[in-house]
Amino acid sequence: MKPLFTVENNQESWGIRTESGILAHRLLPQFIDENQQSRTLQCVDSQQNEDGGEWIYEGDGWRMVETITFRDEETLQIHQEWTSKAFGEQKGWMVFDVANLRKAQSYLIPAVSYDGNVFGGGKEPKGLERNGKSWIFSGDRTALPGATFTEDHEYCLGLYSRFTGQAKSDGLACGLRKEGDGMIHHLSWPARELPEVYQRRDRYASPQNTPGSYAPGSQTVRYALLHVGKVSTPRYGWTAAFDRAWPHFRQEKQLDRSAEEVWDLGIAYAKSLIHPKNHLVQIGMRTKGKKDWEPRPFHRYEIGWCGQNASLAVAFMEDAQKRGHQEAFAQGERILDFWCSKAHGKTGLIPVEFDLHPQEPQLAPVADSCNLSWALWWLLRGVDVASKAGISKPLWENTAQNIAQFFVKNFHEEHLFGSKWLVKKGTLAAGGGSIGAFVVPALLVAYEHWKDESMLDVAVRGFWGYVERDLDAMRCGGGALDTGCIDKESGWPLLRAGLQLYELTKEERYLDAAQRAAYFILSWMIHESRVTDEDFEAAGYSPYGGTSVSAQHHHLDPWGALIAGDWLHLSQITGDKAWAERARATWGNAIHGISDGNLVIHNRVRPIGSQNEAYFHCDWRFENQQGRMNDWMVAWPTAFRLVTLMESQDWKNWS
Repeated sequence: MKPLFTVENNQESWGIRTESGILAHRLLPQFIDENQQSRTLQCVDSQQNEDGGEWIYEGDGWRMVETITFRDEETLQIHQEWTSKAFGEQKGWMVFDVANLRKAQSYLIPAVSYDGNVFGGGKEPKGLERNGKSWIFSGDRTALPGATFTEDHEYCLGLYSRFTGQAKSDGLACGLRKEGDGMIHHLSWPARELPEVYQRRDRYASPQNTPGSYAPGSQTVRYALLHVGKVSTPRYGWTAAFDRAWPHFRQEKQLDRSAEEVWDLGIAYAKSLIHPKNHLVQIGMRTKGKKDWEPRPFHRYEIGWCGQNASLAVAFMEDAQKRGHQEAFAQGERILDFWCSKAHGKTGLIPVEFDLHPQEPQLAPVADSCNLSWALWWLLRGVDVASKAGISKPLWENTAQNIAQFFVKNFHEEHLFGSKWLVKKGTLAAGGGSIGAFVVPALLVAYEHWKDESMLDVAVRGFWGYVERDLDAMRCGGGALDTGCIDKESGWPLLRAGLQLYELTKEERYLDAAQRAAYFILSWMIHESRVTDEDFEAAGYSPYGGTSVSAQHHHLDPWGALIAGDWLHLSQITGDKAWAERARATWGNAIHGISDGNLVIHNRVRPIGSQNEAYFHCDWRFENQQGRMNDWMVAWPTAFRLVTLMESQDWKNWS
């Protein structure tokens, strides 16, 4: 093993030297007491060797021995043993800071801050400070515990840690702050959040600042990992740290359910959402009173995104063929027939939402590109499934073709595929964000169906438009339609489309872009579990493998159900088994807590096949929250699991 850098002893502590010179400097350790007074420890002895060395610090009630070893060519393992030398109990936080001395061209706190979250008009944490004070976030918000990354054109420096146990006192905190031309990476123990806690969307609460308690003579072990890697792709130098960390965070876990069980439970819940009169799939169930459940009475039906009428319709048809439930085939037909019957003759667009208000059922006048893309994709899939059953569906095919041709004709170099469109006029209602990226994989499905070169041409132009504008800048956002911020969902269509285009062309540039999208999504995946809670225990839920939603929504959801298939596909193409392992981890998370009809949470039996949407793994709250999980049994998690199974050649991958 030949390390990429060396550890250099200096008068105060140690630093990192690369072939280009000094890159980073370890600041003297500090103990911040409960009165927010900082006590700095001084280096009293050091012993350096080829594998790192040992530094001893003392001062104001503390002795700390820090042992450094190379874990691999790019990673230092830092082991600290703090010994209290005071006569009485000490309360406060142990601090480890490292200064990147170079001017950062980008920075990342994975799942929290992407270059300061400059995209979007929300009130999520922006920049490095709030009201003039540096952000400090609890380490359980970040994909790798307490992770922070900075990079210039040549090197990426990253700092992260491991949790030492399950209790709050075992937590940690992280942050970044400017220091001259460089930036300081911060870790502290136990967890704290300053200057305020980002606790709900666009809402803040008082700081969380509970100190650790240390008895006289007590010894406390702290642990950190420092990564230094070369930057080969601007803004993506951090990916090497995730790759090197993965073998140490990977967990071998038995999946909660087999693929067959997941399928049958998914179909059962989807059937329970069917309205008895109009036969559409309702968007989800919510609590009513103390025991009962009811469908949400507004925004009740949606063709894609959260409501997933189109994909669930095809799942019913597939179920008829897989399980012999022939009535399910007719149910799927009725759903797709309804939506296609609402297509507007002039534009070819279809409304994507119905029953917006309980007292005034109506179709939405605006259709977003995400929903339209799901409609295009699954109408064509429905055509194929019906064809195998010997049934022709020209209405579905014509509707899909009109949607595809609309996007071909209305592609624009500036707004690309746009975000929202007026259904009757066919004019742009909103153009920002990455929502239109969902059109690309759908158009590629359309190209495969019709072999229309104009569809392929526009899909390719759109793909590179979103890659160069959004993905390369780490600013994929707006795909989670209930927010306007950087989010995980906006990276998925570029992963899917990159793989599709690679399979079509075998050009490495598409695979390279797909891998960047895969890493962007990975930056939202929780690598280590810490939180235990009655809700989580009741559902058998572990945060490991879960994906945080967005810069505005710091909670986990089961989106891994859809991501998993593409991560597995990426593994099969590249031969990189880590992507298959990550696929299994995020799929395993996405099937936690599916009710068998007997699951009781918050004193309510959850409907068979249902699974709630939000898991609060950090200090995050929703209105009327009863615990660490919400009570919103929305349709999309069920649909995404069924989609992955419908697209999978071998269900053994998901069992």
